[in-house]
Amino acid sequence: MKHKISTANTLINRNLPTTEDGKLKELQHVSAALVSNGYPKTITSKVIKTQTEKATPSPEELVRKFFELIEPSEPCTGYATLPYIKGITEPLSRTLKKHNIKVCHKPLRTLEQEFPSVKHRPPTEEKTMSFIKYHVKIALGIT
Repeated sequence: MKHKISTANTLINRNLPTTEDGKLKELQHVSAALVSNGYPKTITSKVIKTQTEKATPSPEELVRKFFELIEPSEPCTGYATLPYIKGITEPLSRTLKKHNIKVCHKPLRTLEQEFPSVKHRPPTEEKTMSFIKYHVKIALGIT
């Protein structure tokens, strides 16, 4: 029964036409196809009822909502990246936001710093550099 409900949900909740007339025709077509394939009318009517209760926004409305999210309502005067310190960063961030400064937080230590590589790497002051010089004499005219 769960599979039948899932199939009906998938067919009915996929991208429907944007006009009300087109939606109604598509729902009738899907409902008739499900009933002709042995699905009980109760399942199809229940799924259609829940689908019509959910208001699917039009593509234009989705685009408008998207641009509302990405476009700030007020112009930003600057950006600040602050290390996150509990109890200090929050009030400071609120103060900066009041002055139209966008705030991003970063950890004090990164995961790479917290969990260094398994491979042992000596600190730079422990590294020794040795250079070996070779003097090579080149003889000209020797074959």
